[in-house]
Amino acid sequence: MKYLICICFYISCIFVLLYADDILDADSVKNNEQSNPYNIDYNNLDSKYYPFIVSSGKFYDKDIIDIIERFDEAEKKNAFFVGIMYGININMFIPSLNIGDNTNLNGMQYVVNPSLFGFHAGYQKYTSKVLPINSFGYQVYIDSSVSFGKNGLFFTSINADVLWDFFDNKSVVASLNMGIGIGATKITGLKMEVDNYEVAYRINLGISTRIIKYSHRIGLYLGNLQGLQRGLMSTTITFGYDYVF
Repeated sequence: MKYLICICFYISCIFVLLYADDILDADSVKNNEQSNPYNIDYNNLDSKYYPFIVSSGKFYDKDIIDIIERFDEAEKKNAFFVGIMYGININMFIPSLNIGDNTNLNGMQYVVNPSLFGFHAGYQKYTSKVLPINSFGYQVYIDSSVSFGKNGLFFTSINADVLWDFFDNKSVVASLNMGIGIGATKITGLKMEVDNYEVAYRINLGISTRIIKYSHRIGLYLGNLQGLQRGLMSTTITFGYDYVF
């Protein structure tokens, strides 16, 4: 009888211990959920997030999960792109903006050519450590523009633009871009002989809409360029289509 009581007591102790373990495990899970309600796996968190978390100076779980989600959305926008453009160029000479030697040009002049074609290719990035991720980015690209016939424009450049996505519902993204390009140009049609290319700069401005699912982007772009030798200018207005990889 004494042995039976001991066995029963031993078995009871085992059940009590098992029950206590279950309670402790449940409390541990509950406490973990309370301390990490967003279930962030810090032990296996990709190191690519760390610079953005540190630079934000915010270390609460709700802030960190927001940074992670914004980074993931921004990473989807990082892409190469190629595109074509069509529009017009307005070649002009403005005496007050003259930076070259144009003694044979008197007064303001301008000519128009409605057959401007262009091509560009580059890369866009929304996970810069300098700009706010996802809503701001930048693009670097090369481009070439040429118009046929009289009043021609020939321009080839490398460009860098800042991007601002002022509308983004994860299906359609509307963006503004602004930047500068440096290259070579030849502007014809004005009352002077132009036989060779000259170094030029261009101010870029545009608005575009991208359909994420189909990788298509269409836009309206404005450019204003000027040669640094003769000081001739050209304004371009183009419609463009890009395929974003």
